[in-house]
Amino acid sequence: YDFAVARYKVDGSLDADFDGDGWVRSDFTVNGFDIALAIAVQSNGRIVVAGHTDRDGSIDVALARYLDDGSLDTSFGGGTGLVVTDIAGGSDDRNVSAMALQADGKILVAGDFNLVNGVERMRIARMEADGSLDLGFDPGYGANAGVRAVAVQADGKILVGGLFTYFNGLYCNHIVRLNADGSLDVGFDAGNGFDGNAPALAVQPDGSILVGGDF
Repeated sequence: YDFAVARYKVDGSLDADFDGDGWVRSDFTVNGFDIALAIAVQSNGRIVVAGHTDRDGSIDVALARYLDDGSLDTSFGGGTGLVVTDIAGGSDDRNVSAMALQADGKILVAGDFNLVNGVERMRIARMEADGSLDLGFDPGYGANAGVRAVAVQADGKILVGGLFTYFNGLYCNHIVRLNADGSLDVGFDAGNGFDGNAPALAVQPDGSILVGGDF
């Protein structure tokens, strides 16, 4: 299994301008499983894809960036277009299942993991534009269970949703908002929150927040 990305025209047909046949695949490891779970488009049209790779039982964050024509962006990942970052997990399977892009090109990744390159990052982390870990983003104790959705507001604040009920020690029941540095935004109060998973978030142009899930 490899990362697979396809692009369709507005009529639903594959866009042959994207890698010649409408789809591209990227292999992070010869014998493992590479799974793409989130995709976003930067303001310059470049396409960022996030997921994880299983290399002989070692599961890592996997990031790829493509140009508009489907070729790997060699300005990302030290000339390869691909980034693999060591992660470690707790009780859940280690994975990256959600991603969001900031206006400055930094990449938020979230899922089920406890460490990124040996640095404690409880289920959410931020990567620099080149794919390296951003040490300036620190969520503290982070989420006590899986994060499934991330969205960035116009003011740079970060909405986080998922399976968790606590974030950095605060009871928040499946939704929380962070400041740009990863600290909790205590001005955001969703009351009792949700009684189930909140794996989908979107921000409307007027700033209102849409939440979807199993609640």
